[in-house]
Amino acid sequence: IVVTAQLREENIQDVPVAVSAISGATLEDNSIKDVQELMWSVPSLVVGTNQSSGTGTFSIRGVGTGAQNFGLESSVGLYIDGVYRARQASMFNQLIDLEAIEVLRGPQGTLFGKNSASGALLIRSVAPSHEQNAFLDFTAGNYSMANFSGGFNLSLSDTLAARTTIFSSERDGYIKVDN
Repeated sequence: IVVTAQLREENIQDVPVAVSAISGATLEDNSIKDVQELMWSVPSLVVGTNQSSGTGTFSIRGVGTGAQNFGLESSVGLYIDGVYRARQASMFNQLIDLEAIEVLRGPQGTLFGKNSASGALLIRSVAPSHEQNAFLDFTAGNYSMANFSGGFNLSLSDTLAARTTIFSSERDGYIKVDN
């Protein structure tokens, strides 16, 4: 298993950090579709919402920032493709087209800065390549649930490739109004 817990690709057995790594294939096989479902597969990770989906909270090993004040910074560093996400609620989305997710437990301030006192969540998307591959996924369920996702690679030249991923999620509420 190759991880990027120390900002370079290394074998997980050579990394002196407590890391839980989940591949994109494992996410798909276990039907893990969002970060709240991720906590059932990662020890010591707790993901929740306090008042609404706009006020998400993350904690690792019981340490997290749960106050609903936008002036407070998260104690769990949240990164997508190496880019820091300052607001925890920005992570409450579908997990689509991912290469891997790594959860680093314990203080990670040396490599990831002061906003990772309890750990870090690193999400890596599938990188563009010149290989032709694509996927389409459609899910339907109760309360008019309809989820659609898709992605494909596009080889633009011998040295340039792009990857496009799209998704849509829709579901009705639970309240029924009788006229």
